[in-house]
Amino acid sequence: MAPSAASPAQAAVFHRPIVTVGANKSNNWSGYNQGMLEKGGKQFHSVDGTWVVPAATQHKAAEAEYSASWVGIGGGCVDANCTVTDATLIQAGMSQDVDATGHASYSACWETPVVIDNSGKVSVGPMPNLSTVDFDLSLANGAPAGLTAAEEVQLIDSTGAALATPSAPDADTDGFNVCTCASLCGVPAS
Repeated sequence: MAPSAASPAQAAVFHRPIVTVGANKSNNWSGYNQGMLEKGGKQFHSVDGTWVVPAATQHKAAEAEYSASWVGIGGGCVDANCTVTDATLIQAGMSQDVDATGHASYSACWETPVVIDNSGKVSVGPMPNLSTVDFDLSLANGAPAGLTAAEEVQLIDSTGAALATPSAPDADTDGFNVCTCASLCGVPAS
């Protein structure tokens, strides 16, 4: 569940492997990750969540910028060092893009099971400014997600600068905020 940078070719369908670049950091997405490792071997069969599509504005003048907010299942780490990942990923969400003239556009996007490229090489496009994305009512296998701060993942660029940062979980541990172009993000009300 997270905003991620996307490319123009991914407006309707996005194929992004989950890539980690260190503890709780990624160069292609931000949000929360729960998997069999985090949940003691528990398998996931369904996920659910709600969010309000964020408003997108241009971050850098004359630059086309891309992002997506989504809920997904699969694609996580299989071993503790994340050298092996789950080979499938299903995502559904919204893309929030801004063209070079500053015009925002929004569209539904999805991804069905695909084999994930485990090379770790991902070209992340520029990210627009987004209003705070408030994810809530997150479910895993039909029950409240029970998010923990250890499951947070921050989106960083190639220099390590924060592009999108999740907040701590809300009080009922089924929601969180994501803030773009920020290294801290406030916790939402439950």
